[in-house]
Amino acid sequence: MHITNCLLSDSMKKVLKYHGVLLAALTLLLSALLGTESALVEEYYSRGLYVGLRHVTDLLDFVFFLPGIIWAIALIVILPLVRSVRRKRRGRRSPLWRTVLNILGWIIVLFYWLWAYNYQRIPYLQQTELKLIEIDTTMLMHEADRVISIVNALRVHQDFQKDKSIAYKDLERLLSAEMSELMTQQGYPASYSVRIAKWQLKGALLRWSTAGIYIPHALQGNVDGGLHELQIPSTASHEMTHAYGITHEGIANYLAYRACSESENIYVQYSVQLGYMRHILRELRYRVPDSYERFRANVSAPVQQDLQDIKTQMDKYPDILPKLRDAFYDQYLKTHGISDGIRSYNLLVQLVMSERYG
Repeated sequence: MHITNCLLSDSMKKVLKYHGVLLAALTLLLSALLGTESALVEEYYSRGLYVGLRHVTDLLDFVFFLPGIIWAIALIVILPLVRSVRRKRRGRRSPLWRTVLNILGWIIVLFYWLWAYNYQRIPYLQQTELKLIEIDTTMLMHEADRVISIVNALRVHQDFQKDKSIAYKDLERLLSAEMSELMTQQGYPASYSVRIAKWQLKGALLRWSTAGIYIPHALQGNVDGGLHELQIPSTASHEMTHAYGITHEGIANYLAYRACSESENIYVQYSVQLGYMRHILRELRYRVPDSYERFRANVSAPVQQDLQDIKTQMDKYPDILPKLRDAFYDQYLKTHGISDGIRSYNLLVQLVMSERYG
């Protein structure tokens, strides 16, 4: 009996040497068993465990004097590698390849448990009364007139310059409070704050056609510091929606639009309305090309200059392998239940107009 226990103990120790790989396999198996649009995920993870994790993150707010991604790399990657090297120097067998496999396993485990199971929750459109409508060209042109008028007026608003001078930390707090209020109105648990780090390594994300990214391991969203200042509020707000458990990119754009368009800050309103106007004009150029130039001519000179300044800023960071990035991200989204893949970003106009005219 003692010999049998020893053999079992030795076998278990060998298995546990691959702890990261084992837990990753169990995590992925659980994901497959839960399926999509899961009421179990919605109740016990998205509205239970995940909300608890976000409240714990609030308690850890003091550590975010450094961006969360630095802590994540240090704890998940660097620390295990250092421990492996130290064990090897002491003469203990600890192959580097096994450490690397375990690190990759833990990256998968934390990705799902800290956020990605939200992909399997009940979709936003099923949880709200918003019904998508078909947009005809007459409606689109009417919306273009409306949005262009709003953007032109916001640009010359008496508080625009004052509000634009807001410090980033104050902007972050304002966006978090306004997004939390909107999500609560939408019926989502949102009684916690969200941090969005602004990367000082400008272009690190933009060169991969990415303005911002939510990194679950870092417990926060991130925006590229190379963005034009007029893009930062809407981009940061988009990443905040992910921290509130929204995984669909089109819905994230829509909720960011809703929160920012109702902001107390004129600069924040202008940022999101300017971005929405660009979506509308792009849609017009595709669907009503003969009318595009007429609508574009209605955009005021200051707004035209802002659009040019944004283009000039983006041109500083040309894409690296854009087709490869798009193919990878498209497949990633489809694998996680977003059937439209990368095209889901383009849902903004239909969502806003469905809410307005539906």
